[in-house]
Amino acid sequence: MSRIRDIRNEELTTAAKRAVHRHGYAQVTMTEIALEANASAASINYYFGTKEKLMEATMRRLLSVLRQACLDRLRTAEGPRARLTALVEANFDDRLFTPEQCSL
Repeated sequence: MSRIRDIRNEELTTAAKRAVHRHGYAQVTMTEIALEANASAASINYYFGTKEKLMEATMRRLLSVLRQACLDRLRTAEGPRARLTALVEANFDDRLFTPEQCSL
């Protein structure tokens, strides 16, 4: 992926989180997501094709946040109990619990 494409994907997935939070998944439209991103619905179609693919990319981005939270905590965990605790705590990391992300 190009750097511009990465930036645009991040902008559109962030806009998708905000729009879903405001309107709900079933009701949100590509146009509403595009407005949230200051983009056109055509640009979402260009980068993702469908609303479902945009939402899939959004969920993958959230899972990458979870992955990073796990890695951050596991880095300092020593022993099986500490590793298990690290994984449980990572699933409750503050980075995962913004209002927009909890709406997805």
